[in-house]
Amino acid sequence: MVPRALTALAVGVVLVLGLRIDAAAYCLMKTNNTPNPYVAWQTLPVTYRVSTNVTDPQILAAIDQAFQTWQAVSCANLTFAKGASFNICTTTPCPVGTVPFQHNETNISIFWFTSATGFPTTSQYVAYTYFQYTTQGAIVGASLAINAFNYTWSTSGSPTLSELDVQNEMTGFIGKVIGLDDSNVLGASMAPTVTFGDTSKRSLAQDDMDGLAYLYPVTGCPTPPQPGSNGCSTPPAPDGGIDAATADGGPLDAIAADL
Repeated sequence: MVPRALTALAVGVVLVLGLRIDAAAYCLMKTNNTPNPYVAWQTLPVTYRVSTNVTDPQILAAIDQAFQTWQAVSCANLTFAKGASFNICTTTPCPVGTVPFQHNETNISIFWFTSATGFPTTSQYVAYTYFQYTTQGAIVGASLAINAFNYTWSTSGSPTLSELDVQNEMTGFIGKVIGLDDSNVLGASMAPTVTFGDTSKRSLAQDDMDGLAYLYPVTGCPTPPQPGSNGCSTPPAPDGGIDAATADGGPLDAIAADL
């Protein structure tokens, strides 16, 4: 039987304005304790769920579209299925019928926090991602926490300079829980920036698609650029690139990175 959830990665995303990104290329979530050095979902389709407190149909549609953007990459074999909504656990122990952020379910759970109660990191962060994977590198569960209490979110398609676009940011956040890491390509959805008023990440760059195609290959498609020993297809800029997790013998190891 495959050991479940040997290691977990957690990543916080903080708002970045005016960051210059040098041209490089995609990076993957790299590990030091699996036969496969990069993590990916191995059971498809990947189910995703959204917390019940998201009732705005436009927000729900924007989240769905972000998942569809990744699924639509023709040379990548990654598919999603939308599951039932869930109630967020914000107290310990969790009440019956609620889901904690670090859950043990085989899906991607999107936690939309409208208050700081239960938010897994401090309030300056726009989002926080978490996933677990096996010793074979298979992602077996993931969470996305969205800060909707300290930031204003838009679905208009023309967010103001005080608003974040739901589909735009969700596209990049989803990349973090399917095995991709920060890219140093300006304009890539996986660029490590969160910017007010931006919608450019709604569409994937070729760099994003190359990384996805490497993790989820399709027979007959061109071979994408290969990652080097650091997990990136070309050397990252200083302090950019991968998060490396090493198991220390505990049931769960977590690494957090401020982006």
